[in-house]
Formats: sequence, C-alpha cells, structure tokens
Amino acid sequence: MAAESGDGLPISPSEKSLTGSLASDENEKSVSRSPSSYSIREDKWPDLVVSRPRKLDAWWLPRPRDPVIIERSNLVNISKLIVKELIETSLKYGRMLDSDHMPLQHFFIVLEHVLRHGLRPKKGLLGPKKELWDILQLVEKYCPEAQDITSSIRDLPTVRTAMGRARAWLRMALMQKKLADYLKVLIDHKDDILSEYFEPDALMMSEEAIVVMGLLVGLNVIDCNFCVKEEDLDCQQGVIDFSLYLRNSNHIPGESPDDELENDNMTTVLDQKNYIEELNRHLNATVTNLQAKVESLTTTNALMKEDLAIAKNNILSVQDENRQLKKELGIEVKDANENGKVPLKITETTAEIEELRCRIESEKKSRQDLEKELELQISMKSEMEVAMKLLEKDIHEKQDTIISLRRQLEDIKLINLEMYKKLQVECEHELTQKGEMVSRLHAKTNQIGKILNNLEKYNHWMKDGEGIRSPTTPGGVSKSILNKTSPTIPRGCPPMRPAENATTRPTPSTVDHQRSLDEQPATASNDKLKQSRSTSEISMNSSLKHKTELITKLEAKTLSMSETIQKMDEKCKEMDGVRSGAEEKVRILGAEAAEREARTNGVERELRLEREWRTSLQETSICNTEKISQLHQEIDQLKRVSERYLTLQEEYYALKEVCGEQERTLEELGGQLSAAKLAAAELREAADNAQLQQQQQSALQEGSSVTWANDRMVTQCKGCSREFNMTRRKHHCRNCGNIFCNACSDNTTVLPNSTKPVRVCDECYVFLVSRYSVFWYERFYNWKQGDI
Repeated sequence: MAAESGDGLPISPSEKSLTGSLASDENEKSVSRSPSSYSIREDKWPDLVVSRPRKLDAWWLPRPRDPVIIERSNLVNISKLIVKELIETSLKYGRMLDSDHMPLQHFFIVLEHVLRHGLRPKKGLLGPKKELWDILQLVEKYCPEAQDITSSIRDLPTVRTAMGRARAWLRMALMQKKLADYLKVLIDHKDDILSEYFEPDALMMSEEAIVVMGLLVGLNVIDCNFCVKEEDLDCQQGVIDFSLYLRNSNHIPGESPDDELENDNMTTVLDQKNYIEELNRHLNATVTNLQAKVESLTTTNALMKEDLAIAKNNILSVQDENRQLKKELGIEVKDANENGKVPLKITETTAEIEELRCRIESEKKSRQDLEKELELQISMKSEMEVAMKLLEKDIHEKQDTIISLRRQLEDIKLINLEMYKKLQVECEHELTQKGEMVSRLHAKTNQIGKILNNLEKYNHWMKDGEGIRSPTTPGGVSKSILNKTSPTIPRGCPPMRPAENATTRPTPSTVDHQRSLDEQPATASNDKLKQSRSTSEISMNSSLKHKTELITKLEAKTLSMSETIQKMDEKCKEMDGVRSGAEEKVRILGAEAAEREARTNGVERELRLEREWRTSLQETSICNTEKISQLHQEIDQLKRVSERYLTLQEEYYALKEVCGEQERTLEELGGQLSAAKLAAAELREAADNAQLQQQQQSALQEGSSVTWANDRMVTQCKGCSREFNMTRRKHHCRNCGNIFCNACSDNTTVLPNSTKPVRVCDECYVFLVSRYSVFWYERFYNWKQGDI
C-alpha cells in the first residue's frame, strides 16, 4: 500500500517493515491532527509514513487522463449500444414497444444519466436545488408544441417529485417522436439556458451532445406506447444488464431465408405506414387551413352582426324622431285651427312631410339592403357549416379508404407475386418451345433453299440442252432433287454424254429401257413449269381487275367532290349577304347601347356619391363608438393596474422589512460565528502551546537541544518563505521546533518522546525515515545472521 500511494517511489525492505508496524499501530490508536489546520479546512486522512509527491521526482510520470472525458465517452458508447439494440429488437419483433421492454428501460436510464451529467449543485444552504425538470420546462419558450406535454405532466396525480416529472416528460416526447427536436432546441440555446444549470465540462455543453442527438433521431422509426399514470416514476430506476449488448466472438452474423422474408414484409409494412403518416400530415394541414378560414369567417360574421346592430339602432332612432315629428305636426295643426291660420301651417308642414317621406324611403331602402346582406351572411355561415361537416365526413371516408387500400395493396402484392412466379415459369416454357421451333424452321429453310437451288440449276440445264439430252444426266439430276441429299452439279459443268463417258457401247435393248426411265421425270418437270406459269397469269389478271375498279371509284369520288364544291360556293355567297345585314344591325344596336351606357354611367355616379356619403357617415359613427369603447377599456385597465400596483407596493414593503430583519439576523449570526471560530482557534493554539511547552520541558530534561520558535516573532514559512495569513496557518515541527506552513509540514511520524504520530517538516521527515530505515535494516540483518 505504501508503494502504491507513494506514486511509484522505490522503498527499501526496512521501510516496508516500518510502514507495516506503523500501520498496525495506526489501527490500534487514532491519529491526531493539528488543530490549527483542521479549523481552516477539512483535509483527507493521510497515509502514514508516505511522503507527498514531490514535483522534481514526478516529472517523468505519464499524465493521467481526465476522468470527466472518460465519463462522457462511456455514456456516449453505452447510448450507442443501447440505441442499436433497441432498433434491432423493434425491427425483429414489431414496432409498438411497451414500458416492459428491457432495452427501452435501459435507454431511459442511460438518457437520464446523460442529461444529469455535470448538473450544478445548489448554491448554499438556502439556495434552490437545480433539477432536470426545470430545464425541460424551458422548452416551451422555443417550441410551443411542448406546452401540451408539460401541462399534462404537471396535472398528473401519481407523479410528485421533479425527477418523476422529468421521466414522464421524456417518455411523452418519445411517444410523439419529437424527443430529438426538443433536446436539439436546448443544445442550440445552451449559452442562454444550459450554462446556468450545467458545469462547463458537462456532456450537454460539449460537442458529444450532437452525437447523442443524432442517435435520438434514429428512434423516430420506433413506435412506443406508455401508460405514465400506472408507472412509479418517482422511485429510482433499475440496473442495466450489459450481457444483452455483449456478443461472443464465435457469433457468426447471418440470417435464414425465413428471417429475410420477415424483413421484406416488415419493410413493406413500414413503407405503407410512412405513406399513411404522410397522408395524415397532409390532411392535418388541410384541416388547419380550413379552421383558419372558419375563424376568419366567424370574425367577419361578428363584425357584420355588429354593423347590423348599429343599423338597427339607427333605424330605431330615426323612427323615434319620425314619431316625435308627427306628434309635433299634429299639435301645430290643432293650434292653427284654433287661431284661424290654417293655410300657412299646412303649406309649411307639407314640405316637411315630403322631406320626411324621402328620408323614410331612403332608410327603408338601407334597411332592406342590410337585411339582404344579413341573409347573405347567414346563408354563407350555413354553407360553411355544411362544408365543414362534409369535410369531416370526407376525412373519415378517406381514412376508411386508406385502410381498405392498405388491405387491397397487401392482397394485390400477394397476387402479383403469385402471377409473377406463374408468368416466369410459363415464359421459360414458351421460350424453350419457341427456340425448338426456330431451330426446326431453320433446318426446313435450309432444305427448301437447297431444293430451290437444285430446281434452278435443272431449269438452266433444260434450257441449254433442249435439242440434245443425255440419257443418264436427267435421271441423275432428278434423283438428286428427290433424294435432297445428293451433291449439286455445278453450273459451269455441262451434262455428260454417253459417248464421252462410256468405254463400251451398250446394247439396243438396254438403251431403250434407259430412255423410258429418263423420260418419266422430264415430263413431270414440264408439268410443274406449266402450272407455275398458269398461276402467275391468273394473279396478274386479278391485280389488273382490282386496279381498274379502284380507278372507276376514284373518278366517281372526284365528280361528287366537284358538285359539293359548287354547292359550298353558293352557300358562301348567301352567307356574305346575311353577314352584311347583320353588321348593319350591329351598328344600330351599338349606337343604342352607347346611349344607354352613358345614361347608366350617370346614374351610377349619382349612386356612388350617395353610397360614399352614407358609408362615410357610418364609418365616422363606428369610429366614435370604437374610440369610446377603447377609452372605457383603457380606464378599466388603468384601474386594475393601479390596484395591482398598490397591492404589489404593500407586498414589496412587507418583504423589504422581512429581508432587512433577516439580513440583520445573519449579520449578528456571522459576527457570533466569527467570534466563536476565533475563540476556538485561540483555545487550540493555547493547547498546542501548552503541549509544546511540556514537550520542551521533557526534551530539556532528557538533554535534547531543540529550541521552539516563537509564534509572534515568525511571519514567514521557513521552508517556502511565504507569509502567513488567515488561510495559511502556522505549524510547529515537533523535531526541530521551527514554524512551517501546512504544505511544508504535511508529514507525520513517531518520535522517541511521543507515543502518537506528530507533525514533522519535510527535511526532518526525510532524515528520520533514512535513520529508521538504516536502524531497522541493521536489526533485520543481525536477526538473520543470528538465525543462520
């Protein structure tokens, strides 16, 4: 142990025995520490008789790797293994995975470790604890789609802790196939969000987080189904079984044909599923567009209703004015009858009545127009509702058709595979048969060509030798033609004569017999030639008859076409006369239309002026009403804001008083704590001084010459010559008596005048260790010599 903790420094056997004896003494007795150093900070318990690593001796040692980098690489590698295994198992056994699936559980455990790596602890005793749930809640600011997840998880009754809510959030995001997108948003804004929650060397702040995000993108292929309410997410998750992800070296990758078929079926199903998901996305987009249109129409409908209400109010006010005017007119007529001034009042009132009638008629017209517009809006609204219902029905029908089409696709694929196999077999069979037929036809064509060549040669010879025929050559040629296998006679060789070939002259009986045999094939060939000539003449006659018939038909057609051309010319002349009369009528009607258009334009201008005047009055009245309503709303808001301001001001003052009181109490407690620490330090120093005085007295009695340095006189460390302060405290060496800092006197050993290990400086420690090692080596050597 001493050698291991001493950073590889060589130790003699005497030192090993000394360390072993001192380790046994340390197990029996507790180690005493310096009170002055313990009051400042809590140091680790040092190994006995082990010197701290010196800078000059350890320059050749290899630098150790940063453990944080090792942690990050381990997390990335484990996540790679688990994601790979998860995708492979999902492809083998189906896409829909439950919470009982072991690789999925392991994935969530590793993801939790990845997200919590390098998370900052809370600041102080009163500071809030930083949780992963606080980070995941910030996704709402940049992705409004995540609001549904966070709101639903906040309302879960079974989850109580922040870690449980974070686990539920991760599961819901994976179900929505948006986990990689949400975490990518956090990584993109890591300087604004993650720097407050993570350390600088955390995994989420490093470049390896992008690798993890790339692995999470691959999980969008998987479909998951979790029941978050039934799971206990507040408790600690399970342990990862790494035996599932480690394969033997004897494992040979390979798949059976059944597995290949299953993979092919899975790929087809996945392609169909992706196609259906794209259709659903398009349908959702169309539904959102229709909803936006419905909202715009509802707003326009509301505005039209408001306009209608304003028009009704105007009509009612005009009717009230009309009634009042009628009443005033009746009263004035009565007064005139009493005073005898009837004709003047009647003439005055008739003009006013006519004006009122004109106003009433205009108001009636405007009211009718508004009613028509209202009816139009109501009909438009009803049509929109009907259209929405029809669209919903269409969506449901399309979903049903998609399902039916999926089934039909599967059936058609199976039928196509069967038909393809059958056609392949039949085509192969037909190809073999056709090949055989082609080979036969080639053979037959070769034979026919040979026969035709022989016939041509025979005809040529017959024409050349019509007067003189050999009795032997025709028979030989005919035999060669009939046998079809005899060699052909070349064109350059004339037929052989019997006088040239025969050496002995035959008898007359033999000559007659041979002539009879040779004349028979000659007559047969002549018959064939006559038949061929007759057939050619018949074909020529038939072709001439066909051509004469075609010529007669074409002549008849030309005559009919000339007659139709003449008729068309006559019709064209008639149509020219009709066209001229129509053009005159069009000119007359154009003049009339121009006059009417001029009249209509004048009427339209008058109507536009009246409408503009009416619309301007309506707009001014609407603007005034809107301004009044806005002012009322602003007044109400200002009242509410003033009330809130008063309440917040009261709360602020109350909190300020509470904060001031707490700060005062903290200042008092700080002063008391500092005084208590100073008093404890003084007491410990006094105890150390008393012990030192006792040790000095004992050393003087034993005759030792150690002199203890005064604490008040010494201001610098004797070893490193640094000044002492509140953090760098003074420590006496128990061997030489000088004062050192903690770094220069961080060694403990047993002295002859002490039963426990005491503090010693570096120089005294080296000297004592060398002396003890020599002493114990001599004793060991003498002991060995005595045994021998």
